[in-house]
Amino acid sequence: MITLGLVILLIGAAVYFFIIRPNTANTFNNNAHARNGVVNQSSPTDTQVSEPVFSLTLPGPWKLSAQDWDARYHSYQWDSSDRKNNGKMLRVYVDTIPKDQAVNYLLPIQVQDNAMSFGVVSGNCVDFTQGAVPENQRPVNISVDKIALPSRWGLVDFLCDNGYVSHQVVGASSEEAINTVTLSGPTQGKHKFFFMYQDNNISPDLNQFQQILSGFKVK
Repeated sequence: MITLGLVILLIGAAVYFFIIRPNTANTFNNNAHARNGVVNQSSPTDTQVSEPVFSLTLPGPWKLSAQDWDARYHSYQWDSSDRKNNGKMLRVYVDTIPKDQAVNYLLPIQVQDNAMSFGVVSGNCVDFTQGAVPENQRPVNISVDKIALPSRWGLVDFLCDNGYVSHQVVGASSEEAINTVTLSGPTQGKHKFFFMYQDNNISPDLNQFQQILSGFKVK
Protein backbone atom coordinates (compact mmCIF):
# COMPACT_ATOMS: atom_id res chain seq x y z
CA MET A 1 0.00 0.00 0.00
CA ILE A 2 2.84 2.36 0.87
CA THR A 3 4.59 1.59 -2.42
CA LEU A 4 1.35 2.12 -4.39
CA GLY A 5 0.79 5.44 -2.60
CA LEU A 6 4.29 6.64 -3.49
CA VAL A 7 3.81 5.67 -7.14
CA ILE A 8 0.51 7.63 -7.31
CA LEU A 9 2.16 10.61 -5.65
CA LEU A 10 5.08 10.58 -8.11
CA ILE A 11 2.70 10.34 -11.08
CA GLY A 12 0.64 13.27 -9.77
CA ALA A 13 3.75 15.37 -9.27
CA ALA A 14 4.96 14.60 -12.79
CA VAL A 15 1.60 15.57 -14.29
CA TYR A 16 1.62 18.90 -12.40
CA PHE A 17 5.18 19.96 -13.24
CA PHE A 18 5.27 18.84 -16.88
CA ILE A 19 1.68 19.44 -18.05
CA ILE A 20 -0.48 21.60 -15.76
CA ARG A 21 2.11 24.13 -14.58
CA PRO A 22 3.51 25.13 -18.05
CA ASN A 23 0.01 25.64 -19.44
CA THR A 24 -1.04 27.67 -16.42
CA ALA A 25 2.01 29.93 -16.69
CA ASN A 26 1.26 30.75 -20.33
CA THR A 27 -2.50 31.23 -20.03
CA PHE A 28 -2.37 35.03 -19.36
CA ASN A 29 0.22 35.85 -22.01
CA ASN A 30 -1.59 33.87 -24.69
CA ASN A 31 -5.00 35.39 -23.96
CA ALA A 32 -6.36 36.49 -27.34
CA HIS A 33 -8.47 39.18 -25.62
CA ALA A 34 -5.64 40.79 -23.67
CA ARG A 35 -5.25 44.55 -24.29
CA ASN A 36 -2.41 46.94 -23.65
CA GLY A 37 -3.33 50.40 -22.35
CA VAL A 38 -1.25 53.43 -23.31
CA VAL A 39 -1.36 56.67 -21.34
CA ASN A 40 -0.54 59.75 -23.42
CA GLN A 41 1.68 62.17 -21.54
CA SER A 42 3.38 65.40 -22.46
CA SER A 43 6.94 65.07 -23.64
CA PRO A 44 9.65 66.86 -21.62
CA THR A 45 10.49 68.78 -24.80
CA ASP A 46 6.96 70.18 -25.18
CA THR A 47 6.49 73.92 -24.75
CA GLN A 48 4.09 74.93 -21.98
CA VAL A 49 2.40 78.27 -22.71
CA SER A 50 0.77 80.31 -19.97
CA GLU A 51 -0.60 83.75 -20.83
CA PRO A 52 -2.89 85.96 -18.69
CA VAL A 53 -6.08 84.68 -20.37
CA PHE A 54 -5.24 81.18 -21.63
CA SER A 55 -2.83 78.25 -21.55
CA LEU A 56 -1.85 75.55 -24.06
CA THR A 57 0.82 72.99 -24.86
CA LEU A 58 2.86 73.04 -28.07
CA PRO A 59 4.46 69.78 -29.25
CA GLY A 60 8.23 70.08 -29.08
CA PRO A 61 10.27 73.28 -28.77
CA TRP A 62 8.60 76.57 -29.80
CA LYS A 63 9.41 80.23 -29.16
CA LEU A 64 7.24 83.31 -28.79
CA SER A 65 8.16 85.30 -31.89
CA ALA A 66 5.60 88.14 -31.83
CA GLN A 67 3.14 89.77 -29.47
CA ASP A 68 0.86 92.49 -30.84
CA TRP A 69 -1.29 94.42 -28.41
CA ASP A 70 -2.54 97.47 -30.21
CA ALA A 71 -5.84 99.07 -31.19
CA ARG A 72 -6.30 96.91 -34.29
CA TYR A 73 -5.92 93.47 -32.73
CA HIS A 74 -4.38 91.51 -29.88
CA SER A 75 -2.37 88.42 -30.81
CA TYR A 76 0.44 86.08 -29.83
CA GLN A 77 2.58 84.14 -32.30
CA TRP A 78 4.81 81.13 -31.73
CA ASP A 79 7.24 79.60 -34.23
CA SER A 80 8.55 76.05 -34.04
CA SER A 81 12.26 75.98 -33.23
CA ASP A 82 12.61 72.28 -33.96
CA ARG A 83 14.89 71.74 -36.98
CA LYS A 84 12.80 68.75 -38.07
CA ASN A 85 9.57 70.75 -37.85
CA ASN A 86 10.61 74.20 -39.04
CA GLY A 87 8.15 76.36 -40.92
CA LYS A 88 5.36 75.88 -38.38
CA MET A 89 3.57 78.86 -36.84
CA LEU A 90 0.68 79.27 -34.39
CA ARG A 91 -1.11 82.58 -33.86
CA VAL A 92 -3.82 83.24 -31.28
CA TYR A 93 -5.96 86.38 -31.46
CA VAL A 94 -7.72 87.49 -28.29
CA ASP A 95 -10.90 89.63 -28.24
CA THR A 96 -9.78 92.19 -30.87
CA ILE A 97 -9.85 90.01 -33.96
CA PRO A 98 -9.23 90.87 -37.65
CA LYS A 99 -12.44 89.94 -39.44
CA ASP A 100 -10.72 90.47 -42.81
CA GLN A 101 -8.09 87.77 -42.29
CA ALA A 102 -8.24 85.18 -45.10
CA VAL A 103 -6.95 81.60 -44.84
CA ASN A 104 -6.33 78.69 -47.21
CA TYR A 105 -7.95 75.95 -45.12
CA LEU A 106 -10.60 75.91 -42.40
CA LEU A 107 -10.93 73.82 -39.25
CA PRO A 108 -14.58 74.14 -38.16
CA ILE A 109 -15.21 74.33 -34.41
CA GLN A 110 -18.36 73.79 -32.41
CA VAL A 111 -18.60 75.05 -28.84
CA GLN A 112 -20.93 73.26 -26.44
CA ASP A 113 -20.86 73.58 -22.65
CA ASN A 114 -17.72 75.68 -23.07
CA ALA A 115 -15.85 72.81 -24.75
CA MET A 116 -14.55 72.75 -28.32
CA SER A 117 -15.24 69.90 -30.73
CA PHE A 118 -13.65 69.79 -34.15
CA GLY A 119 -14.80 68.98 -37.66
CA VAL A 120 -12.66 67.94 -40.61
CA VAL A 121 -10.03 70.31 -42.00
CA SER A 122 -11.10 71.48 -45.46
CA GLY A 123 -9.09 71.14 -48.62
CA ASN A 124 -7.61 74.24 -50.20
CA CYS A 125 -10.53 76.66 -50.32
CA VAL A 126 -9.86 77.74 -53.91
CA ASP A 127 -11.16 74.34 -55.00
CA PHE A 128 -14.68 74.90 -53.59
CA THR A 129 -15.14 78.67 -53.18
CA GLN A 130 -17.31 80.47 -55.70
CA GLY A 131 -15.26 82.86 -57.83
CA ALA A 132 -11.90 81.41 -56.72
CA VAL A 133 -9.36 80.09 -59.20
CA PRO A 134 -8.26 76.43 -58.69
CA GLU A 135 -4.57 75.75 -58.24
CA ASN A 136 -4.11 74.28 -61.72
CA GLN A 137 -5.66 77.32 -63.42
CA ARG A 138 -3.84 80.18 -61.72
CA PRO A 139 -3.45 83.37 -63.81
CA VAL A 140 -0.42 85.61 -63.51
CA ASN A 141 -2.28 88.22 -61.46
CA ILE A 142 -5.36 88.22 -59.22
CA SER A 143 -7.37 91.44 -58.94
CA VAL A 144 -7.53 93.05 -55.51
CA ASP A 145 -11.27 92.43 -55.17
CA LYS A 146 -10.71 88.70 -55.71
CA ILE A 147 -7.92 88.14 -53.16
CA ALA A 148 -10.25 87.36 -50.20
CA LEU A 149 -13.53 85.68 -51.08
CA PRO A 150 -16.43 84.67 -48.80
CA SER A 151 -16.59 80.92 -48.38
CA ARG A 152 -18.16 78.24 -46.19
CA TRP A 153 -17.05 74.88 -44.83
CA GLY A 154 -18.72 72.68 -42.21
CA LEU A 155 -21.44 75.32 -41.69
CA VAL A 156 -18.75 77.88 -40.77
CA ASP A 157 -18.29 81.07 -42.79
CA PHE A 158 -14.77 82.30 -43.49
CA LEU A 159 -12.67 84.24 -46.00
CA CYS A 160 -10.81 82.20 -48.60
CA ASP A 161 -7.32 83.36 -49.54
CA ASN A 162 -7.53 83.42 -53.33
CA GLY A 163 -4.34 85.44 -53.69
CA TYR A 164 -1.70 83.30 -51.97
CA VAL A 165 -2.95 79.86 -52.87
CA SER A 166 0.30 78.05 -52.13
CA HIS A 167 0.33 79.03 -48.44
CA GLN A 168 -0.49 76.34 -45.87
CA VAL A 169 -2.54 78.51 -43.50
CA VAL A 170 -5.41 77.00 -41.52
CA GLY A 171 -7.95 79.07 -39.62
CA ALA A 172 -10.13 77.68 -36.80
CA SER A 173 -13.50 79.33 -36.37
CA SER A 174 -17.11 78.64 -35.36
CA GLU A 175 -20.60 79.35 -36.69
CA GLU A 176 -20.84 82.35 -34.35
CA ALA A 177 -19.06 84.77 -36.70
CA ILE A 178 -16.14 84.94 -39.12
CA ASN A 179 -12.83 84.26 -37.37
CA THR A 180 -14.51 83.91 -33.97
CA VAL A 181 -14.66 81.30 -31.20
CA THR A 182 -16.08 82.35 -27.81
CA LEU A 183 -14.92 80.52 -24.69
CA SER A 184 -15.12 81.16 -20.95
CA GLY A 185 -12.75 80.46 -18.08
CA PRO A 186 -13.29 80.14 -14.32
CA THR A 187 -11.32 83.28 -13.44
CA GLN A 188 -10.95 85.33 -16.64
CA GLY A 189 -14.55 85.02 -17.84
CA LYS A 190 -15.67 85.12 -21.48
CA HIS A 191 -13.33 85.93 -24.35
CA LYS A 192 -13.33 85.72 -28.14
CA PHE A 193 -10.51 83.92 -29.97
CA PHE A 194 -9.33 83.26 -33.49
CA PHE A 195 -6.71 80.58 -34.14
CA MET A 196 -4.34 80.39 -37.11
CA TYR A 197 -1.83 77.67 -37.90
CA GLN A 198 0.72 77.63 -40.72
CA ASP A 199 2.86 74.67 -41.77
CA ASN A 200 5.37 75.37 -44.54
CA ASN A 201 7.24 72.16 -43.83
CA ILE A 202 8.05 69.88 -46.79
CA SER A 203 5.60 67.35 -45.33
CA PRO A 204 2.91 69.55 -43.72
CA ASP A 205 0.78 68.04 -40.96
CA LEU A 206 -2.33 70.23 -40.79
CA ASN A 207 -4.01 67.81 -38.35
CA GLN A 208 -1.51 68.85 -35.67
CA PHE A 209 -3.49 72.08 -35.38
CA GLN A 210 -6.42 70.18 -33.85
CA GLN A 211 -4.10 68.38 -31.44
CA ILE A 212 -2.79 71.72 -30.20
CA LEU A 213 -6.26 73.24 -29.77
CA SER A 214 -7.46 70.16 -27.87
CA GLY A 215 -5.31 71.32 -24.97
CA PHE A 216 -6.28 74.99 -25.17
CA LYS A 217 -7.77 76.27 -21.89
CA VAL A 218 -9.16 79.63 -20.82
CA LYS A 219 -8.14 80.63 -17.32
